[in-house]
Amino acid sequence: MKQELNSIVKKTSAKVDEVFLFRTMSDILNRSGISYSTYVENIHGTRGLVEFPSRFRAGGSAIKELGDMLIFTFDKCTRDLRMCVLQAKYRKRRYYNFLNIRADLFQWELLLYKPNIIDKSAFHFPSNILNFTPDYKSISAYGIFYRDNICGDIDFLYTIPKHFTIPSISSIPPTGLLHGDTSFQFRCPNTLGSPNYICMAGISKKETIETCSIDVFEDQVQLCKIGAPIPHNGPIGDWTMALLKKMREYADNPVVINEILRSYEAERLSYNYSFNGTPSALIVVTDSNKYKEFCLGRESSKYKN
Repeated sequence: MKQELNSIVKKTSAKVDEVFLFRTMSDILNRSGISYSTYVENIHGTRGLVEFPSRFRAGGSAIKELGDMLIFTFDKCTRDLRMCVLQAKYRKRRYYNFLNIRADLFQWELLLYKPNIIDKSAFHFPSNILNFTPDYKSISAYGIFYRDNICGDIDFLYTIPKHFTIPSISSIPPTGLLHGDTSFQFRCPNTLGSPNYICMAGISKKETIETCSIDVFEDQVQLCKIGAPIPHNGPIGDWTMALLKKMREYADNPVVINEILRSYEAERLSYNYSFNGTPSALIVVTDSNKYKEFCLGRESSKYKN
C-alpha cells in the first residue's frame, strides 16, 4: 500500500490531507482483489460531540468530538464486524524524534480511559460506545500519517492512546485546564527504535493495537483485527446497523455497506434513530481466510524468485 499511495500522492493536484489519504487508502483496498471498501465523508459539517468526566478539565467535565472517524471492518469468513474510533492526524514534515505530535489532552483522555459519555450530537452515540467490550483495547486509536525520514514518503502509525507518553501534569492547576493542546511522544510497546517495520509487538491473535507501517496496517485490516467486535444483538448492534443504513446515502460505494446489512439481516428491521448526517468512516469488507491464503502464496513466490 505504501508504494501505491505515495505514487498517487505525487501525481495528484488535489489537497493532500487526512480525508484525501483515507479515501486513497479505501481505493487501494478496493483493488486488492480480496477486500472492497468505501469512504463515508462527514456531511453538513455535523460534529460528533460528547461530554465525559475529566480529571484535567476545569469544572470536572469536557466536551469533545468522539473521534475524527470510525473504521468498520467486516470479515465474510468469521461474520465478525469490528469498529474502531480513530483520531486522525497528518504530520507533513519529517520527524526529529519519532513521533512527537501536538494533540488535545482531553481528546487523549477520552480515548485512553473510555468513560461512559453523554451524546451532544445528532449521531446518538450510545453511552458505552467506548467500553461496551473491555476485552478489546483497539476500540479507540490514533492514526497518524507521517513522512518517512529515509525517503520522505508517507507512512502510517496506528496505535492505541496508551502508547503515547502521558503528558506532564505538574503544571496543571488544581482547578484544571480550559484548553488541552499539549505535546505527546509515541513510545513503542516493545521499546524498539521507531519506526520499525518488522516489529510485531502490537499484534496479537485477537486484535492489533499498534503498527508504524501502513503495509502492516493494511494486512491487519484485511485480517479484520482492527477494532472491537460489534454484537449482533442489543443496543450497540442496533445503533451500528441504523448508522450504516444512513451511511449508504453518503458512501462512495454503498455496495460495501449492503454486504454488512445483509449479513446482520438489518434490511428487514426498523431502528428508532433519526440521524442528521453521519460521522466520517472507512468501511471495509474482507475475507480473512482468503487473505491468509494470498499471504502464503506471496511468501512462496518470494522464495521461488
